[in-house]
Amino acid sequence: MLSVLSSIETLDMAVALLALLSYLLYILWNRKLRTVYPPGPTPIPFLGNFCQLPVENQHEKFQEWAQTYGNIVYAQLFRTPLVLLNSLDTIQDLMVKKGAIYSDRPQFVLWEDIYGFKPIPTSLNADDDWREHRKWMQSALETDQALVEMHPLLRSSVDKLLMKLVNSPDAFFAHVQRYTSELTIDIAYGMDKLTADDRYHRIAQDAVDAIAHGSSLFAALVDFFPILKYIPAWVPGSAYNSYATRARNAVYQMINEPFNLLLETMASGVYKPSFASVLIEAKSENGQLSTRAESHIKGAAATVYAGNADVVLTLILAMLLHPNVSEKAQKEIDSVVGPDRLPEFHDRKRLPYLESVLSEVHRWNPPAPLGVPHRLKCNDEYKGYFIPKGASIISNIWAISRDTSIYPDPDTFWPERFGQMDAETFKAYDPKKYVFGFGRRVCPGRHLADLTTWLAAANILATMDIRKARDHAGAEIEPKVSFVSALTRGPQKFACSICPRSLASVELIKQQLPDKPA
Repeated sequence: MLSVLSSIETLDMAVALLALLSYLLYILWNRKLRTVYPPGPTPIPFLGNFCQLPVENQHEKFQEWAQTYGNIVYAQLFRTPLVLLNSLDTIQDLMVKKGAIYSDRPQFVLWEDIYGFKPIPTSLNADDDWREHRKWMQSALETDQALVEMHPLLRSSVDKLLMKLVNSPDAFFAHVQRYTSELTIDIAYGMDKLTADDRYHRIAQDAVDAIAHGSSLFAALVDFFPILKYIPAWVPGSAYNSYATRARNAVYQMINEPFNLLLETMASGVYKPSFASVLIEAKSENGQLSTRAESHIKGAAATVYAGNADVVLTLILAMLLHPNVSEKAQKEIDSVVGPDRLPEFHDRKRLPYLESVLSEVHRWNPPAPLGVPHRLKCNDEYKGYFIPKGASIISNIWAISRDTSIYPDPDTFWPERFGQMDAETFKAYDPKKYVFGFGRRVCPGRHLADLTTWLAAANILATMDIRKARDHAGAEIEPKVSFVSALTRGPQKFACSICPRSLASVELIKQQLPDKPA
């Protein structure tokens, strides 16, 4: 009898467990059915959508996906979910309003492990280290007081650039690059010895190019398969490793040389305060820096330095291609500033067409067309779509800048489009407001970059004519319009004639630097 009862109890338990298992499977199945990802291209097993992406100019493919699938697009690169945000409203809803979970960073194996560019605020996860870096950057680069204090340095840097353009206009490309690098070296480290060091500038430019423009297939793959960084350069298909070694050496020197020189200068007791020196003083204990503090200050200071000249070079290219725009901007500057001085920051509000030109420069060629990826901390749902934890979130700035409902005929360079907007529309869709990122990860150097670009643009247009170069026979040379495109997008070198508008222009420039011939 007991045996029979025991068998019945065992059967009842088995039935109960089976029922419970069936219920759990039912719940999981229904949850799976209810999981609706955003629309996107069809992936293939293992590779996902990786093979659908070109090695370069991924922003163009992402724009196609935006046009096909809408404001939010889901794709996969191998097993990594990728979510493209293709409208400002969608970006505002997720990256800004939900910044607490949309502000992490994916792993940057190329930058961190191969190039050794770490720890830097750009790639840190949204943790305590990143919050500390952000406070440093905000204090040095975002307050009104800090920016106003930089005005004399910005003025001096632009004056040097103008003098170089007078003396050797054919080297304009290098002069513009040197303008931004000298300025940011001074802000980061405060040392004239470095700004005059041609060797260091070459090394640093190589490092910046590697960080911003590394775009080979290997560079794309290594973030998904870090083991590739160990493959020797002699293995077929891995020649990139030899380039990576050179880039790593350049990054190492860019980070360490100015920092070590600054420590020596500070030890002498005579030095100019700078971003790095202020942090060194604040973080030193009994005159010594901890290894951790030294590492983080190096990374943060190198980030301040690692800006680029793409926006100013894009402006020059646009003026070369559109002389009517250049002439219109020059007439406005002449009417406001007059013939006896050069443009200053207080003139800015009275130069609305120049403002439109710079907005169009940022829209026509966004300096970072896909921003820097964010990573989602936890599962999320948006407008009925499921977005999985760990997804890389891309701000599709390129697609936004080509939205025909906002910018008709988007491939045409036409500054007047902004002059036709009312104040509220311009405030919402001025590209200068969105090309520097969003939410908690917005670029802390955006205000400095804006001031740097504006003062250079105003003074170049006030004093220089930008025209097509001519060959030995006197025929115009059509400029080559092409761009280096990866994390940032800047013009390839192009032929151009830059010359002073008049002898009076040259005299004005010389008056700015009476004791400092270029």
